[in-house]
Order: sequence, then C-alpha cells, then structure tokens
Amino acid sequence: MPLERPASSLPGSQQRRSSTVPNAKLLSPEILVDEERVPSYNSVHYYPANPGDVLENRYQLHAKIGWGSSSTVWLAQDIRRHGWWRSKRYVAVKICNCDVPEDDMAFELDMNTHLSTASLKHRGWAVLGTAIEGYKVKSPRGNMHLVLVFEPLREPLWLLRRRITHQNCATKESLPFLKAYLRIILDGLDYMHSQCRVIHTDLKLGNIMVTFEDPSTIDAFFREQAAHLMARKCGEARTVYRCHNDFGPVQKGLGKMIPQITDFGLAQRGDRAEPLIHPIQPNEFRAPEVLLGIGWSYSADMWNLGTM
Repeated sequence: MPLERPASSLPGSQQRRSSTVPNAKLLSPEILVDEERVPSYNSVHYYPANPGDVLENRYQLHAKIGWGSSSTVWLAQDIRRHGWWRSKRYVAVKICNCDVPEDDMAFELDMNTHLSTASLKHRGWAVLGTAIEGYKVKSPRGNMHLVLVFEPLREPLWLLRRRITHQNCATKESLPFLKAYLRIILDGLDYMHSQCRVIHTDLKLGNIMVTFEDPSTIDAFFREQAAHLMARKCGEARTVYRCHNDFGPVQKGLGKMIPQITDFGLAQRGDRAEPLIHPIQPNEFRAPEVLLGIGWSYSADMWNLGTM
C-alpha cells in the first residue's frame, strides 16, 4: 500500500491521548533497559510513549516491540477500525527521536514513498516492508517526532532461525522453505535495483523480517501482554519499558510466513551522477569494492545477501 503523506504530515503536530500502567513491574534505577545501553543515549530525545497512548486519534499503543539508537517501535491497534463485523487491525508504529535532522526525516519519508510506488506490478514490490503512513507528533515537552506506520511483522530471520532450531525442525524439512525465502528476497532486491534504482546498503538478518503465520498469533500476544505487562523504569524525562516482542512458537508452519526486506534508513539511490565510495554495510558483510574504496553499486547488496 502506498505511503500516505498528507500536506500536514511534516510541519504539523498531532493530538495524543495517554493512560498509565500501574501494575507493571518496576525496575531498579540502576538497571539499563534496552535503548539506555546505547552509548549516545539521551532520554530527552526519545518520545515518552506509554501503553494506552493514542496517536493521531487512531493508533493505540500496546507493547514496545523494538528499539534502536534513534527510535522505538510499538505494536498498536487501529481503534478507528472497530465493530463486531470487522476484524481487528494491528500496526507497528516507529517513533523516531526528536534530534533526528529534518533532512533525514524527509529522506526517510521520501524513500518509503518511492519504494512503495515505483512499480506495483513487479512481484518484488510486496517483499518490501515499507511504511503505509507517515506524520509528525508533538511530545508533551513540545518536541516533534516523526512517526512511521507499518504492517506488523513477526520477527527477524536470525530469531526465526534460532526458533527453528529450538523447535527441533529438521533441516531436511525446513530447507525447501529457506530456498523459497531466498527466491523471494531476490525478487525484492530485483524490484529495488531495477525498478526503484535503490541500493539497500544494510542487509543483515536483523533487517529481513517474516510475516505472521496467522492473525491469531497477534491476538494471543495481546492477551499475553495484558496478563504480563512490560517491566518499566520511571525516569525524569520518560518511563522506559522493557521490550516485549516474543510472539511464541510458530503455530501454523513456515509456509505461511513470508520474508520482508525492511529498514531503508541507509538506502542510497544508485542512479546518482557522482560515484558512491563512502563506507556502507555491516563490517562482517562488506563487499570487496566497499573495502577497497573503488566505488560500489547494486552488486554490493548481492554480496551482502550471499554472506549472511
């Protein structure tokens, strides 16, 4: 689905409703929780999200399912879609830090828009986990934060690989699915390279996610979250919640889980006139041309994929 970018998405602010979580386990102030372990961490830069908050009068936050040096990611429910005749709709909401430069915010929005609209007929189009909506929200401190809304995904490939091992799935049984995953990922890269003229530059197991095998998996997670609330640590600037993103064992089989390429924050246009020579990619996955500094292009992504 193409990214919606209303005229007010960048300059404006959105209303915020919130609620507290009184029964969550309190953590010691001495314990570093999730994003607090980032060397450059500054609590003021993060949006003070809490379970129960409603963003854009639409997305009610339920659980923190991801975090990074410049954002947190929350599983949310679309409360505009309600009624007994409608199924519940869940989304993943990425709330970026307020210190992200304006140019970087605009770049991420524009890149998601470009990737989601270049060629909807290409079969690799559906392999990219691009944003379905983007806007800005104002925090209680008056800071502006970019918010990107995505279809929710189950987990990264590294976690699925570990889960397959722990669930005693024989390699012989899982190999056909892994081969199919590789073909799907290649379709996604072909779409990025041939239709969008974009190089991902940061392919790794953490940036390739898989879809949910069944909607009931999210419903079960919501019930689990309601019974076992995220542990939290109260600070002066914000409450920090411990990430809760384990959706449990795979219930319906690997065949219903489709890989998705995600995280386009470091993506680069490959059709620029000037040569691309700056360092890219995780150190362990760097292509020879990147290491030698002789200029790189779309082939760097292919090397990246082959070394994962």
